Amino acid sequence: MKNFEEEMRELFGGPLGFSIKFENGYEAYSLLFKHFKDWVSPEDHQNIVASKKVLEKSNLRMSEENAKFVVENIELTKEIAELKSQLEKQQPEIPEVPQSVADFIVGHKFNHYKMVEDFEKMSNDSEIKRWIFDNISTNAHGTDRGLKTLFELINHGYTVAKEKRFYLKNKLTELYLRFDSDDLFYFESADKESSLYKTTFTQQEIDSMDTGGYEQIEVEE
Repeated sequence: MKNFEEEMRELFGGPLGFSIKFENGYEAYSLLFKHFKDWVSPEDHQNIVASKKVLEKSNLRMSEENAKFVVENIELTKEIAELKSQLEKQQPEIPEVPQSVADFIVGHKFNHYKMVEDFEKMSNDSEIKRWIFDNISTNAHGTDRGLKTLFELINHGYTVAKEKRFYLKNKLTELYLRFDSDDLFYFESADKESSLYKTTFTQQEIDSMDTGGYEQIEVEE
C-alpha cells in the first residue's frame, strides 16, 4: 500500500508543493478531496485488516457454537418427546363415562358415605350400575368391586360421553320434571334448570320411566 508521500508525489509532483497549476484553491481542494477521500494510512489499513481477522474468527466461533446449540436442542427435543411418550404409556387411559355416572359422582362429591349408601341401594338394572359392572377396575375384587371402580373414577378422573339429554315437560301442567338424588324423589317445577336437582335425562333413562304424559325437549349444547 502506498504511503501519503508517494501518493502526493505521483499526483502532484512532490509532497510539499504542486507541479500542477490550478486556477483557484477550490480546484486544488476538489482534486485533493476526490483523490484522498477514501485514503487510509498504512497503519490504519493494518489495523482494519487485523480487526477484520479478529471479527471473522469471532463469527466463525459463534457459528460453531450456534451449530452445536442447534444439535443439542434437537437431541433435547427428541429426549423430551421420548420421556413424554413413556409417561403417557405409564399413565392409565382416562375412561369415558355416561352422563348418568358423571351426574352420580358430581351429586355425591362432598359426601362419599352417602354415595356408598345410595350405590348399594341402587338397582342392578340401573344405567349407572350396569356401566360400572361392565367396566370393573382390574384391581377390584369381592363385594366392593363396583365401588372400587367408582372411587378410581373420582381419584384419576374421567371424561363424559356426549349423549343427548332431554328436559321432560308435563303436557298438562307445563311444569318440568326433576329428581332429588338424596331422597330418590321425583317432583315438578316451573324452572328447567337447577344446581341442586337432576333436571335432564338420557333417552335410556326416559325409556325406563313412565313418561307418557311428558314432552321431551332436547338440551341444546
